[in-house]
Order: sequence, then structure tokens, then C-alpha cells
Amino acid sequence: MNDPQIIGGSQPSWPPPFQQAGAFRREWEHLQRLALVTGLDHQRVIMPSRGYVSVGDLNLHYVEWLSPQAAVNVLFLHGGALQARTWDAACMFLRDSFRCTALDLRGHGESDWSPSRDYTLTHHAEDIARFIAARRLGPVVLVGHSLGGLAALLVASAHPEAIAGLVLVDIAPTMNKQATGRVRDFIRSRQGFNSADELLEHVLRFAPRRRKDLLAGSLVHNIQELPDGTLAWKYDPSHFAAEGIRPADEELWACVAAISCPILLVRGERSRVVAAETAERLVSQARDARVCTVERAGHTVQGDAPRDLADLIRDFVTDKIGGTAGSPRPGCAAARGAAAGA
Repeated sequence: MNDPQIIGGSQPSWPPPFQQAGAFRREWEHLQRLALVTGLDHQRVIMPSRGYVSVGDLNLHYVEWLSPQAAVNVLFLHGGALQARTWDAACMFLRDSFRCTALDLRGHGESDWSPSRDYTLTHHAEDIARFIAARRLGPVVLVGHSLGGLAALLVASAHPEAIAGLVLVDIAPTMNKQATGRVRDFIRSRQGFNSADELLEHVLRFAPRRRKDLLAGSLVHNIQELPDGTLAWKYDPSHFAAEGIRPADEELWACVAAISCPILLVRGERSRVVAAETAERLVSQARDARVCTVERAGHTVQGDAPRDLADLIRDFVTDKIGGTAGSPRPGCAAARGAAAGA
């Protein structure tokens, strides 16, 4: 199949047609629009490859952007109620430097739902460790947002030989309960929608600072059409109905102290999930950690400031691990609008 012509200013398809015909072109147009909005050279846009890995009784879906010249693998882990394609922009910025893979966690995106509703943090961590082994990614750099970051903490502490570095995106063992409660309430608030516009407006009421055109494109990957024609999120709602799916804070802090690889914590300036004192504690308890804050970014930093996040990841990996095609820049000043922490 010949690549379609580049349409740098085209709008993402909305409402999303769910039939298969034209899916390739719609995805291509979404990636081109993503590049235009985030300042990525459109010539660097490519379609990711995708596949499935069997982990126990579940099939986990992943997408990847491969760089033949890169020596470092980076595995991206999304937050709760999101999916692998939340990392599209960040991965396109980084694909020339690293081999980038983004995983759909169990119960999310195109991955299988757990028949027994096993969605504890331990289950996610075990899946990730098995996925790394099956894809022979280790030693790999883990980049985890929210739920994905907490699972990455468990993996990095339990499998030090497989993890070269850890990037936590707006998450830490101790979180602001009011802020995380607001996110959880939104996830639980509504599961069904009569139209794509109704769903889009629902999200914008929760996150009014998000760009409507860019949000519409990214949501296409996170919704599904039901037999009755209504729309629903593409994740298992039972994942967020249960309590006690994560260990206690102090157990997670013990993981931080046990991790031998370098850690980067990236905070969103507009997010209240990770307090300044929590970031300071992480630096004091970890063997090797730094903290950066990205201006104008909320909790979902990869959606609000993907270029800044990509710059921070590239500099962190280059400084601590090496093996990237890019040139390092010193510390957190690498990302425009990023303020250095400890």
C-alpha cells in the first residue's frame, strides 16, 4: 500500500466512523494533525507497528516505533482509563533516539479484559515483567504515567536486572487524595454516550484546558461502538469499581528505596497529584533520582506537553544510560518551560 499524501492541517475524523474502511487514512491524518499541533516535523511521522503477546491467559496489545540505529528500549505504560496511544506524540518525538514500545495494560485498549477481574497493581506488574521477557526488551527504560508508573515501581524493584531506568510521570507512592479522587470520580461518572460529541463535551467539562481538536483525535483510540449504536470507553469499568487494588503507600516507598536504577520524576505544574514534599521525599529515599516540573501541563503530561516530556526523557536516558542518537542537554532545562527540582 502506498502511503497517503501528507495532509498537515487536516482535522481528525470526528465523529469517528467505526467501520474498518478508511481506518488507515484516518489514523494517518490523526498522526499528521498531532504533529502539526505539537510542533513535530511532519516528515518524521510514521505509522507504528502493532502486535499481541500472550501473558498467562490474556493477550496484551502493543504498538511500537522502531529505530534501527537506537540501542535503548523504552517501554511506555499508560495511566488508568487510558491506553497505549496516549503516548503517540511523545513516541514520535523519541523514535529517532530509542526503540519505543507502548503497552495496553490488561483491561484497557485492545488488550484482553480479565475474566476474573484481577486488576491489582501486582497483576499489572506481573504482566509487564512477562511482556518485557517475551519481547526481550531488557534492560529497558520504563516510562509510566499514573497507574502505569505505580506498576513500574513494582517491576523495577522486583526485576532490577531487566530495568535500566525509570521515569514516573506525575505519580509517586503518596498522592494528593483530593486530586486523585477527582480523577477517579470522573472515570466512574459515566460509561455510555449517545454520540461522539456528547462524549467529547463530557471530557472537556472535566479537562477544559485540553485542545478540542487534539482531544477528539486521541479519543478515537479509547472508545468503542456497542451493538445498540451507543459509545462506551474502551476499558473494563470493573477495574475502577474495586478498592484496595494497590499496596499501601509505605510498601511503595519501600520499593523506591530498593530500586537500583536511576529515577526521573516528571510533575505537571497544573497537577496537584504529587506534592512538592512528596517529590523531595522521593529524591531523599531513592538511590539516584531527579525531579522536573513541566509548565502548563496537568496530570496527563504526555497529552499537554509531549515535546517537553520527550526532551526530558531523552536527556535523562542519555545522561544516565547512553545509547541514544540525540545530543544531551544539561538537566531539566532541556525541556522548554520545565523547572528543575532536586
